[in-house]
Amino acid sequence: MTPGTPPGQPTGWQARLEHLRRLNIRGKIILPYLVLTLVVAIVGTYVVTSLVASSLDERLTNQLLEAGRVVSDSLARREIAHLEMARVVPIRAGWPKPCPLGIETACGNSLFRPPLA
Repeated sequence: MTPGTPPGQPTGWQARLEHLRRLNIRGKIILPYLVLTLVVAIVGTYVVTSLVASSLDERLTNQLLEAGRVVSDSLARREIAHLEMARVVPIRAGWPKPCPLGIETACGNSLFRPPLA
C-alpha cells in the first residue's frame, strides 16, 4: 500500500486491472482493436523499412559493380590504343633512334639535345 490511499483499495497493476474491468462496453470493444492496429502498424513499418533498405543496398551494389565494369572496359580500350600506337611507331622510317638516358648530346640528334640556355 502506498501512503495516501485508503485501506482496501488496490495499488499498482491491480488498480490498472480494476480500472480496465470498470470500462464501459465501448472501451472494451475498442481497446483490443486499437492494440491490434498498433501492433500491425509497427510490424508493417518494420517490414517495409527492411525491404526498402535491402533494395537500396542491392541497388548500390549493382551500381558499384557496373561502375567497375565501365572503368575496366575503358582502361582496356585505352591499353589497346596504346599497343596499336606502339606497333605503328617503330615502322616509321626516318625517325631518329632513341639515345640512352644521360648521353643525349653524344647522339647528335636535335630531338634529344637539351635546350640552349
